[in-house]
Amino acid sequence: MNTNSLLTEVLQLAMHSPSIHNTQMWQFGISSNQLSIHLNKKYLVPIADPEYRDTWVSLGIQVDIIQNLFKEYGVTTDINLLQKNLKVDHSQPVLLIHFDESKLKKPSQSRYIDLLKKRRSYRGPFKSSSMALNLDITNTFIINDSMDLKSINKAYHLCAAKQSLNSGYMDELRQWVKLSKDEQGFGTEGLDYLSLNLNSIDTFLAKLFLNDKWAKRFSRVGMHGLLTDESKNFKNMSGIIIKVLDKNELFPSQLIKEGRSYISIWLSLVEQGFEACPISTLIDLPEGHELLRRLLKLPDNALFSMALRFGEGDGSQVRRVRRSFNDWLVS
Repeated sequence: MNTNSLLTEVLQLAMHSPSIHNTQMWQFGISSNQLSIHLNKKYLVPIADPEYRDTWVSLGIQVDIIQNLFKEYGVTTDINLLQKNLKVDHSQPVLLIHFDESKLKKPSQSRYIDLLKKRRSYRGPFKSSSMALNLDITNTFIINDSMDLKSINKAYHLCAAKQSLNSGYMDELRQWVKLSKDEQGFGTEGLDYLSLNLNSIDTFLAKLFLNDKWAKRFSRVGMHGLLTDESKNFKNMSGIIIKVLDKNELFPSQLIKEGRSYISIWLSLVEQGFEACPISTLIDLPEGHELLRRLLKLPDNALFSMALRFGEGDGSQVRRVRRSFNDWLVS
C-alpha cells in the first residue's frame, strides 16, 4: 500500500468524526505533506449556531481525531490556525495540518481506531445499569441526581419546543435534510432517511430531536405538542456530562480545545462501555443555560460547550451514514 492510499485511509477514518447536527461541514485540501481544512458554506447552520460556537467545537473534534489518527499511523503533526475570528471566512482554509507523508505506516492494531469506529450518537433507549463512570477532566460536571435529571429533561424539551417555533431555525434544518437527501449523502447517525419522501421532513426532524416512538406521535400532536410533552427519553440513563467555559473564552483557539476535550470524554465513555448522545439543544438557548447555572451553582458568565447524556445501550449494531469521500475533498 503506497502513502497516497494510506493518507486516504486516514481521512476516511476521520469521517467518523461527530459534528453539529451531523452536518459534516468540513472539506480537505491535500497537497504535499500538508492538509488544509475548509468549512463548506452550504453545510453551515448560522441560525442554529449564530456565534459559530458549535462549528468551532466540531472543528476541534475533527482536528483532534485527525492528529490522533496520524499518530496511530506513526506520524507527528503541527497545526497552524489561520482564522482567528469566530465568524468563519469559508472562502479560505481555517487551518493547516503539516505532516511527513513518507513516514505513514499502517498500524497492525489500534485501540483508538476501534473506539472511534464504535462511537456513535446513541438515540435508543438506555438500560437500567449500575455501571460507574471514571472521569476526571477540568471544568466538567457529571449530573446524575434523579431530580436534577428530571429538571433537565423538562428544560430540554422546552428548549426544543421553542426552537421548533422558530421558523428560520426549522427552515434551516429542513434545507439541511433536503440537501443531504438530494446529494445521496449522509444523515443523523443511526437514522436512515434516504428513502424518506421529502414531505416527511418534519417527521424526520421529530426523529432527530427524539426517537422513532415519538416520531410516530408527531402525526397526532404536531411538533410543538410532541416536544413539550413529557417523554421517557432520559429514563435509565446514567447521567449527563456538562463542560463549562467562561464567556471570555469564546474565541476559536479555546473552542478548538473544547472540541478536543469533547471527543476525549466521548471516547472515554465508549471505552468504559457506555453509549452517549449530545443534547446540544439544552445549551443553545438561555433557558437551558439558566437551569444549568442554577443546578451547578455557576456564575452568570458561565457558558457550556458540551452536554452529553450517557448510559448503557441496547447493544444494537452501529450504523453511520456519511457523505461520499470525494465530497469531503476541495475540488
